[in-house]
Amino acid sequence: MSNSNTLQHSIAIHRCDGRVIGKVDGDTFYKSIRKNHYLQRPPSIAFDVESLEQAEQAGAVNVQVTDRENGTIYKSTVQHIFEKGKTFNRGYGDQVFLVLESWVKSKPGDGHQLGLWG
Repeated sequence: MSNSNTLQHSIAIHRCDGRVIGKVDGDTFYKSIRKNHYLQRPPSIAFDVESLEQAEQAGAVNVQVTDRENGTIYKSTVQHIFEKGKTFNRGYGDQVFLVLESWVKSKPGDGHQLGLWG
């Protein structure tokens, strides 16, 4: 007997221009980035406000960002990003950034496993 409630499907999350930038799977919004996607001043990770709102509507409570170049994983909650992040608009729509120090971070080979969300 199959229980269809246990089957979950990923929901694509789009940037304001329609490009897919991540997915929601369960209660987590997953996004991967490269070095050039970090803000330099202050060192931080930014999101289109619209994409975080989409992720919330799709059921995301948590956010996990993976650096594709070095494997570092950054974890936070959508609520924390909105509460502690700063909004800005540099001509590409409303965005919000959270400084790197505010993320729970792990790297490959750290030798320990963080509990769920830190």
